[in-house]
Amino acid sequence: MADKVAVMMEALHDAYSKGALQRLKEVWVFHLSMAQLDGSMELFLSSLTGITTLKLHGYGLSLYLRRIMECCPNLEDLAIEQARSVTFVPPAVPDIYGIDQLWYLRTTKTDLMSWPVSKLRKLVVTGMALDMSILESLFQACPRLQALWMVQARIPLGVGNGDANGSKAATFDKDKFFALVARCCPDLAKFHFSMQDSKLSAEDLGAMRHQFLDMTHWSFADTETGPVLREGILKFASLDSLPNRLTTLELLPTRNSIEIKGDMLHEILCRSPHLQHLYAPKVIYYFEDLDVNDVLSHTGYYRKDTKRKSVSDNLDFALHAPTETGQYDLQTNGHQGRRRRRIWACRSLKTLHITVNGRTRDSNCVTNALVMFGYLSRVCPNLEELHLRRYLLTLTFLGGLCLLTRLRKLERFKIATNTYHNLNEKTLEWMRRYPSTEEVLKRPLAAYFVKQTIGAPLFRGPDADQNSDDNSVGIDDNSRISRRDDAPGTGDDEHDVDMSKVGLAQDLIDWMKERSSGQYPTWPNMDQFCVEYEEGYLPDTGRAASFLRRVRPEIDFQLVHKKYHQ
Repeated sequence: MADKVAVMMEALHDAYSKGALQRLKEVWVFHLSMAQLDGSMELFLSSLTGITTLKLHGYGLSLYLRRIMECCPNLEDLAIEQARSVTFVPPAVPDIYGIDQLWYLRTTKTDLMSWPVSKLRKLVVTGMALDMSILESLFQACPRLQALWMVQARIPLGVGNGDANGSKAATFDKDKFFALVARCCPDLAKFHFSMQDSKLSAEDLGAMRHQFLDMTHWSFADTETGPVLREGILKFASLDSLPNRLTTLELLPTRNSIEIKGDMLHEILCRSPHLQHLYAPKVIYYFEDLDVNDVLSHTGYYRKDTKRKSVSDNLDFALHAPTETGQYDLQTNGHQGRRRRRIWACRSLKTLHITVNGRTRDSNCVTNALVMFGYLSRVCPNLEELHLRRYLLTLTFLGGLCLLTRLRKLERFKIATNTYHNLNEKTLEWMRRYPSTEEVLKRPLAAYFVKQTIGAPLFRGPDADQNSDDNSVGIDDNSRISRRDDAPGTGDDEHDVDMSKVGLAQDLIDWMKERSSGQYPTWPNMDQFCVEYEEGYLPDTGRAASFLRRVRPEIDFQLVHKKYHQ
C-alpha cells in the first residue's frame, strides 16, 4: 500500500508541475492514511490547494491544523481521525508534549490571530491538544462553522490553563470553552465534545444547554453513558422547553468502547417525542424492555431468581400524555397489580442505530425476535434507516423479520449478528415485492402455524377477524405453537398505537392478512439490505443472496462475513 501511495504522490506532483491539476482543484475528497504518506504531507497539500473536503486517518503521527488550513484555504469539510494528537504547531516543533512547545505556542499567538477567515463549515478532530489561546485563534478563524466534533480531546503537558510547571494540567475550563465556541460560531448546529481522561459533569451539560439554546443535534461519546448524561439529555428533551431541543442524538463509539450497558436508551426513547435520529451503535438496549405483553415469561425465558430483580423500575410504568404542568403521569393499569411498561414516544423517528441484547442472558428463540421486530414495526412507522446489532438472532418467518415490511419508508436496513439462523430462500418468500401468502404457507412450519391458530378462514375475508382474535397465540423456544388464553394484553387505551399483539403469533396472522390484500408493495423505498454475520451456514447464505437479487434487483443486497465485535 505504501508503494501505491508513493506512486500516487509522484503522479500528483508530476501533474501539478505540468498544470494538469488546475481543472481538478474544485471538489476533492480524500480518505488517506497518514502513516502511508511517508513524509509526503507537504507535497500532498501543496499540490491540492483547491480541495474543499479532506479526510485523513492515521496513527502515531502529529497532525498540524495550521499547516493544513494554510495550504487548503478552500476547505469546507475537514476530518482528522484517530491521530496521536492534533495541534496548530508546525512540524519544526519536535514534540507536542515538550515544555518548549508551550513557549513556542505562546510566542506564535500573534501570528495565529492574523489568520485569514476560513471557509470551514465542518470540522472533525480526534485527540486534539487543548490550549485555550490556540482554540480561540481557531474558532475566530472559522465563523462559518456549522458542525464541530472534538473527539477524545486531551490536555497536554504544560499547555494552557495557567500551568507552566510542565505537569499535566488538572483541569480545563470547559465553561469558558463552550462560551468561546458559541460566541465565535453563531451558526453551529451540531456539536460533539469528549475528553480522553474525564467525563462531562452535570455542570458541563448545563453550560452546554445554556450556551447553545437553539441546538437540536447533540453528540457524545458512548463512554459518557450513565446517570449524569441521561439526566442531562432528558433536560434537553423536556417538554417544558420550547422548542424541544433534541431531534438528533449521537452516542458514538470510541476506540476504547466495545458495548455499553445501561438503561439510558429506554428512558430517552420514552421521553423524547421529537427525536428523529438516534445513533448509538454500541449502546445496548435490553430487549426485555420491548416485551410489553410479558410474552417471555410464558416461554420460560426469565429465570425464577432474575425475572423481576434484573428488570429496572423504569420498565414497569406506562407513559401517558403530559399533564398541564408538562410532567408525565405515571399510573398502573390495574391488571393484577402489574404496572405497564412504557413505550417509545418518538413516532417521528427516522434513523435508529442500536445494539439489542438481554440483561442477564440472550437467546435466539423465535419469540425473542418476534418481540423485537413486532415492537419496532408498530412504534417506529417512519423509520428510513435501521441498523440493528444483536449477538444471537433468528431470521425465520416465525421470528417476525417480515413484520418490518410495515415500515414502508425504510430505505436502508442492516443487521449485524454473531450467529444468524435460517436466512435462506425457503424463508424469504415474503421479501418479494408482492409476496404470495399461499407461497409463504407452503413452508411446513408456517402451514402448521396457521393450522394451529386460525386455520383456513385466514384469507376468506372479514369473517376471519372473529376467528383470529379469540385467542392470543405464543411461540415457545422450540418453535412449537402454544395457545395462551390467559395472556394479559396491553391494549391501546393509553397509547397512540396498539401494542396488544407484540410478541404474539397473532401479529404474524395480522401481517399475512395485510399482505393478502396486496394494497402496497414490500419495502417500496428500500435501497440497501445488509446482513453482517460471523457464523452462518454458507450454502444457505449463497442461495439466499441469489434469490433476493433475482426477485428484488433494485435492492443492493449484501451478505458480509465480519467479526461481530470488530
